Amino acid sequence: MARRRALSEKAKDSPIFRRTLKTLRKRMKELRQMHGLSYRELEERSGLVWRQLVALETGEPSNPTLTTLTRLAQGLGVEPWELLSPAQSGVRRKKATAKSDKTG
Repeated sequence: MARRRALSEKAKDSPIFRRTLKTLRKRMKELRQMHGLSYRELEERSGLVWRQLVALETGEPSNPTLTTLTRLAQGLGVEPWELLSPAQSGVRRKKATAKSDKTG
């Protein structure tokens, strides 16, 4: 366990990790604003707690899970990979749907 934690900390120090996290934060903010969503509205759409969303966009969490990224992407109406890619013109956007729309 200690070795795994040490490897994880080493990965977080890598330039590619820092660039990826920076891109994620920038894209999240860009997409949220593009859709005109508040944190509370994104909370409803993604199922993530608004405090977690604020922390993710402003840089608090240092290693979001794949589940978190998937839920965030669903809430923003994009594919998860689009959260990790710089904005490109012509990228297909899915319509963001409320969580309740999927169950009812």
